[in-house]
Amino acid sequence: MQRDGVLAQGGRVNRIRKLAADHRLETLAGLLALVGLLLVFSASRSSLQRGISEVFVKQAVWVAIGTAAFFWMHRVNYRAYRRYGAALYVGMLVMLIGVLAFGSGRAGRWIVIGGFRFQPSEFAKLFGILSLAGYLAEKDPRRPGVFLGALVLAGIPFFLIFEQPNLGTAIIFVLICLFMLYQQGITKRQVAGMVGLVAAASPVFWLFLEEYQRRRILVFLRPGLDPTGAGYNLMQSKISIGSGGLIGKGYLRGDMTKLGFLPESHTDFIFCRLAEEFGLVGVTALLVVYYFFLREVLAITASTRDNYARLVGTGVLAMFFCQIAINLGMTLGLLPVAGIPLPFLSYGGSSLVVSMMAVGIMVNVRNNATMLF
Repeated sequence: MQRDGVLAQGGRVNRIRKLAADHRLETLAGLLALVGLLLVFSASRSSLQRGISEVFVKQAVWVAIGTAAFFWMHRVNYRAYRRYGAALYVGMLVMLIGVLAFGSGRAGRWIVIGGFRFQPSEFAKLFGILSLAGYLAEKDPRRPGVFLGALVLAGIPFFLIFEQPNLGTAIIFVLICLFMLYQQGITKRQVAGMVGLVAAASPVFWLFLEEYQRRRILVFLRPGLDPTGAGYNLMQSKISIGSGGLIGKGYLRGDMTKLGFLPESHTDFIFCRLAEEFGLVGVTALLVVYYFFLREVLAITASTRDNYARLVGTGVLAMFFCQIAINLGMTLGLLPVAGIPLPFLSYGGSSLVVSMMAVGIMVNVRNNATMLF
């Protein structure tokens, strides 16, 4: 009887372990969103404010919307997106053109509908992944016509995003497409050709950059160039990160935000808030969670037999990896400030909802695609 009880207990433990293993990706995403909500709450409080801020309430609403989007996307069979790839692509272009025509906000990157403000360029990344994966799934990009077609499909939304202006998201969009083309087997000559094209076009793009974008690049090259203007956030970012030390100052005790030294600490510079309040220990913990999150996306991508699913997974992996790398790079001064949110953590509904949608798609791939192992 006692042995049967032990076996039953062992069976329950194994079922719990299997359940945890089956839901690692969404569990990690939920954990990151929760951490982001706590950091936004902390970063949105000033030295004169007590209680709950409007910024925190809005982010909590977006977390709820993102959660609903995740559950919706994880129930829709991912193969449906392949059938409607053309419609997704056209819808993406309509949204991006709509921003140029009716955009609002500081840089005209948002569209307001019924009191809700969303950023179409964030959704364009996911729609671009789904539509480009559908185009490439049964084609060989080493063929010049196919390769050129992929460049055109990626180039049109790139220029529309660049024109908003939103250089950071435009760069992310290009990197996603390059990862997907590489996954599909483009040649080294094609890679070299694209690198050469980008290098040759750089002087032309420089001419079309906004003045503040040029200043950000110049400040990156010469950090002390404009300490009270374009270089202010970067300088304060480094101070905030360094002040956290090993274990940080403690939750809600970060001085940089309370005293107003880092105005963007709840958006693109949310990492600084984490480093200041939780120190190197907190930063390491975040990087570990991100590592396991990316590893789960990679594992799902690598284990599927469906080439379309593999391409979608490659695009999603590239989207998250590039955003994490660029955001951390810019807050540490290793890259120019580019206005890239940190996935799941930064304040902003569009980025959070798109991230949750992408996780939902990957969970659906895991549940429905034929796996190699």
